[in-house]
Amino acid sequence: MAESWETPHDSSWLAPYLRHLILLLQYADRVAEIAIQTTASRLFEEFLPKMQEESFPLLDCIDLLHDSWLLLPNTCLQIQYPKLETLRISRITISLSPVVFEALQILCLAVCEIPFQHLCALADTSPRLKSLNLEAVYLSGPLARCARFACLESLILQCNRHTEVMLSCLDAPILSSLTLAHTTLAPTMSQEIHHPRIFPTVRTLCFLNVSIRPPQQYGDYLLQCTPQVSTFELRACSGADYQLLRHITTVKPTPLLYLQTLAVTHLAEDIFIMPLL
Repeated sequence: MAESWETPHDSSWLAPYLRHLILLLQYADRVAEIAIQTTASRLFEEFLPKMQEESFPLLDCIDLLHDSWLLLPNTCLQIQYPKLETLRISRITISLSPVVFEALQILCLAVCEIPFQHLCALADTSPRLKSLNLEAVYLSGPLARCARFACLESLILQCNRHTEVMLSCLDAPILSSLTLAHTTLAPTMSQEIHHPRIFPTVRTLCFLNVSIRPPQQYGDYLLQCTPQVSTFELRACSGADYQLLRHITTVKPTPLLYLQTLAVTHLAEDIFIMPLL
């Protein structure tokens, strides 16, 4: 029977718990899920190297949250488990290359730095990836080519620096849901506008606390790249973003020909939900 490990948030008894956690490695052939959420860096620093020595043949979910303001120091996680379907990592450096993720379907990375070439490698080695969530992830290195995720259906980009650069270098031919959160879409320091790629299959588009500057310029580019959107949500939007809303509802021909539902909130309070039939 597959087992699951989950650590409590309280680290007052970290040392004995860490000893027992390491002792449990002798049962690695039964474990299906590992979930660790703690502020104690020491637990990760001591446990992760030992964890990576085991094969975990049944492991299908890893959820590691270093619940601290800082990136875990002196650790680079290597993930190589053949049946892994869900991987969530926060504030822990992870190497995505040259690992093959044949079964991976859900990937969430938060507060870390990833070389862009590793993201491209991930696109090549994760043929079943359906959901990608990048939160406060810094892509380093040159943008040599496009990262194409053939099976990706849901893409969430939040709190990222230069989100518009990510949108220009990520390709997802069957993407159905695109969410941008807590970010500003604007020209880079060089004032160069990175045109987003075409996402012709996106049906749901959500902006959560997103500021677009200037809205008629980049916002228009983005809407033109999602021509099949039927549901568009503007959540916690600022006054400046109402220019984009006005653009959607007044420009003829409309950039969203198939729009059926437009939902708008301000400061988490619903203003209106407008069915467009």
